[in-house]
Amino acid sequence: MPREVTRVYCTHCNQKMDVAGVKPLSQVQCPSCGHLNVVPIMIRQYQLFSLVGQGGMGSVYRAFDTALKRVVAIKLLKRELSSNQEFITNFAREARATALVTHPNVVQVYSFDEEDHQYYLVMELVDKGSLDDRIEREGRLPELDVLWVGEQIAAGLGAAQQHNLLHRDIKPGNILFNDQGVAKLVDFGLASFGGDTMPGEIWGTPYYIAPEKLTGGIEDFHSDMYSLGGTLFHAIAGRPPFDAESATEIVAKHMKSHALSLQTVAPDASNETAYVINRMLHKNPVERFASYDELIQHIQYARQKIEERLKQPVSPKASQRVIISEPESSPWALWTAFVLLILVIAGGLFLGLNYKKWFGPKDRRDVTRQQAANKAADKNVNPAAKEHWKKANSFLVECNFGDAAAEFDLAASSLEPDSTASFNLSMKAGPELRSLSGCRLSRARHGLRWQRATRCSSSPSCSESFCTLATCRTSRT
Repeated sequence: MPREVTRVYCTHCNQKMDVAGVKPLSQVQCPSCGHLNVVPIMIRQYQLFSLVGQGGMGSVYRAFDTALKRVVAIKLLKRELSSNQEFITNFAREARATALVTHPNVVQVYSFDEEDHQYYLVMELVDKGSLDDRIEREGRLPELDVLWVGEQIAAGLGAAQQHNLLHRDIKPGNILFNDQGVAKLVDFGLASFGGDTMPGEIWGTPYYIAPEKLTGGIEDFHSDMYSLGGTLFHAIAGRPPFDAESATEIVAKHMKSHALSLQTVAPDASNETAYVINRMLHKNPVERFASYDELIQHIQYARQKIEERLKQPVSPKASQRVIISEPESSPWALWTAFVLLILVIAGGLFLGLNYKKWFGPKDRRDVTRQQAANKAADKNVNPAAKEHWKKANSFLVECNFGDAAAEFDLAASSLEPDSTASFNLSMKAGPELRSLSGCRLSRARHGLRWQRATRCSSSPSCSESFCTLATCRTSRT
């Protein structure tokens, strides 16, 4: 049992003070310099000055080793548990498990002992807060900081695995920081050697417990890896991977549901970090990383990619990031788009069904009817106009464009003003004689003027381009 002290020395001026009757762990003022000193309690050679933290099995105090002259942490088993042999055994197992692992990221154990049925554990002092404190204070932590913590704790767990040791209670509250900001894993109170757990035992923190521990599966280092993934998820996202109103609901989600992707909750997290944490939280232990070395390699790669992006120069315009929220879609806009789509489809179908009728080649019966109408119109043509047309045609065959033009004018003057008669036209084009049928008089005259002006004024042979008259069926103008 810790002993009360009656005399202490001021830590500021070394003045001896009588503190008999003063409540342990309270403050007393030095009569010489006025400095406030804590009245300690003694256990063996250790002076316990202040409470650092409390857990389920005991309390941790900041203490001074008067023999080795160094500051340490002492964990006292709760007084009411000191008579329970099961808790004593577990406390001793924690001491042995922690002392077994010598690693910079695992808290170091100096001694385990008891005095007057008070069991205590002497450890390295790590009193700069926990990861849980930081999450509580800051909410979401910087991604690089979390990855660095994850890399350190993974290294510590790898060292424990070499001794076939499972921690079994990885959570933000069991990751502490020292003066240099180094992360250290503490509290091996639930640790086991090679999975030597009792059947039916389920120990762990609901927010981070691995699903195979809940379903009676094999518990190995993958289980600690899952819990570490949940811890890192919580630090980056500001919330654990599963959350509910009760511990029972949280445990059920671990068993039946897949964890949300990190980027669903923290969209600004990098792809590399999301891959690492999502894989650590895979329901199937085999799908997680095959070793802590592999996990550390992926964490280091994710850190490297983030650091490279941070070093890239950012232009002033690019640094001014503007976030524009997308407007919500209006139901009327959706209905309007749907109606327009239906109209376009209907119009396309209607056009397809009538394309041949409107734009395709004319039906043979239509051509025959048009030819019959032309013959009927020819019967009503003035005989004099026909005679002048024949003469003009003969002059064209001889390439005599001047006389042909005169005969065309006489033929035109002989027609009625509303006449739509058409004639056959022959044209000498080089060595060939082109015959054009159904050509209106006015179009023939127009073609004649163009032909005369471009080709036939200096050559006795006419250009074949005059055959374009074959497609002309315009009315007289």
